[in-house]
Amino acid sequence: MVKNGVDFFADCTEGLFGNIYRKDIDRIRNALKKETLMDSLERQRVFSIEYRVMIEGHPALFRMKTIRVDGDTSQHIVIGVSKVENETRDQETLAIWQENVTYGSIAQALAADYFSIYYIDTDTDHYVEYTSQGESRILDIEGQGENFFDTCANTILKSVYPEDHGKIFQSFTKDTILHELELNKTFTLTCRVLYKGVPTYVNMKAMRMEDATDPHIVIGVSNIDAQMRRELDYEQELGLARAIAMRDTLTGVKNKNAYSEDEKELDEQIAAGKIDSFGLVVCDLNGLKEVNDTLGHQAGDKYIRDASRIICTIFKHSPVYRIGGDEFAVILRGQDYKNRQTLMKQIADQITENQKNGGVVLAYGLADYDPGTDREACTVFNRADSRMYECKKSLKEKD
Repeated sequence: MVKNGVDFFADCTEGLFGNIYRKDIDRIRNALKKETLMDSLERQRVFSIEYRVMIEGHPALFRMKTIRVDGDTSQHIVIGVSKVENETRDQETLAIWQENVTYGSIAQALAADYFSIYYIDTDTDHYVEYTSQGESRILDIEGQGENFFDTCANTILKSVYPEDHGKIFQSFTKDTILHELELNKTFTLTCRVLYKGVPTYVNMKAMRMEDATDPHIVIGVSNIDAQMRRELDYEQELGLARAIAMRDTLTGVKNKNAYSEDEKELDEQIAAGKIDSFGLVVCDLNGLKEVNDTLGHQAGDKYIRDASRIICTIFKHSPVYRIGGDEFAVILRGQDYKNRQTLMKQIADQITENQKNGGVVLAYGLADYDPGTDREACTVFNRADSRMYECKKSLKEKD
């Protein structure tokens, strides 16, 4: 029998669903919406779906397969409907859909939280995919098929964000997932996929069925992009707040809190015997009180900023800290530590010049870490501080 018409999709809506099992009607109706079907065929050449038809009072499983015709500029498609005849596969697939088995119901209940849910036989790698209505499939896989893990591997290059390819190829393998399930009973992996052209965070979670002898596992792919974005924004804000808390607002260099943390890190490295050579420079401003008393605090603030600029310019490869109102510290490592004597001469020459022309005057002292005697960074600091006071006394004698 040949039947013609002018609006296939409208005819489907009116007449196709009379014999379809009532619980499958909404699923088939949504799948056969023109927009939904054409969108599926844009992403994959073949789209198939299984459903039940009532025959003599009993549900029988049918498969509907849709294919786009190659080279057809008029956008023709072919839809074929066949009864699932293979008894073994028939029984296996029907079991998934029977009312006394809850996989389909679970999938529908979780549809709001998951892009896709895959029910996989790890003995054969045959799988069935459940997708939430109205959502695109993340992995671009048909509703069911064979060789789940091989199919995933073949689609990773176009579905997964390029920077996450290595993570997926290494971790999302059958052996890795089954090994993790043996150890922890769940496997999770977070990555980014290209969803509607935009990198989107998803979480893949695998679990075994409760029956330990059942070879099936369930893998859910959930959209966690909003959650991840919130967490990343929070971490960024937290990092920014921490960075602000570690900075001196007047000069922009690190503050006393930052120095305390870095000194603690030095102590841990000393205790572990994993410390490189380092030195500490302590600087103190001369005459700040006089500037404040005679010219005002704005002039005093400028005096502090000018002093900070001198220290940062000379020790340009080292962290500089304002650890008091008129006191600074510098931790010398690497290049600045190797050149420390040259740098100390530079600061001495600068201060001598400033004494002549009325510029900022700094007292300064340097001490090197001695692995034979120093057990804490504070002992190095104390030596540098003592030498700074000797310098301060010498500078006052020259005034």
